[in-house]
Amino acid sequence: MLRTVDVGVLCWSLTLVSAAYIDLTYPINENTLYWFKDKFVLEPLVRLTDPHWVATNKLSTAEHGGTHIDAPYHFNKDGWKLGQVPLNRLFMVEGVLINKTEEVLKDPEYQLTAKDIKDWEEENGALPSNCVVLVQFGWGNRYPDRVKYLGLKSDDDFDRHFPSLTGDAAEYLVESGKVFGIGSDTASPDSKGTPIVHKTVTKHNMFIMENMDLNNLDGVPPRGFKLVILPMRIEQGTGGPVHVVLITDDKKKEKEENTKEEIKEEIKEEKKEEKKME
Repeated sequence: MLRTVDVGVLCWSLTLVSAAYIDLTYPINENTLYWFKDKFVLEPLVRLTDPHWVATNKLSTAEHGGTHIDAPYHFNKDGWKLGQVPLNRLFMVEGVLINKTEEVLKDPEYQLTAKDIKDWEEENGALPSNCVVLVQFGWGNRYPDRVKYLGLKSDDDFDRHFPSLTGDAAEYLVESGKVFGIGSDTASPDSKGTPIVHKTVTKHNMFIMENMDLNNLDGVPPRGFKLVILPMRIEQGTGGPVHVVLITDDKKKEKEENTKEEIKEEIKEEKKEEKKME
């Protein structure tokens, strides 16, 4: 469900009287899914009760596990490392949602194509400038079941089978010159052979977000929402855990609903008048 919170004036010259916040991040815990069976470890260090309560832990995690971000440096030796990705590409950026859940129900290894993106633009308008594209495959209902989520057919992590993007889709997003990064509700935008999507987008300093929680997006429009992307600031990182929040304007949604109701009322009144005329 959408959680509505009243907020005041946000920085970056954005004012939202009422907004819906949706967390697109899986919690990090003992169930967090990693490549090659890495694990998240939270080790208690201090537990004091006298003279007051004090608690500290030590944590250990691989960079690429759970909901995380790939810095361009992950597949581009000249790309930005995680601590170098500019904030204006992460904070309150335009979001785009491409929903392919129906296609995946028919084909569990469906691949998003450039044509799919063009079809989306035909229906919703050209991609906005400075945006992050989210691809919803409906795959998150398998998380964190390792075998089902990765579509493993053996004990080999590379023998994986899940939805992904094609190289031509990646090329199209790059050539648009409008996209800062991409994200999906799968373990990777690449599922077969050479990591062509990773190589294509990181070459242009675009980032990738993987294992996003896109399970609760009912009512979210294909465009017109904001994303707050807050990665752990690992200065030399190839990637790291990221907290992603989607923000929609509830007032806009409320206005649209009111308009629909007004139209319904007008139709009712017109029918009443027609009956009187009869």
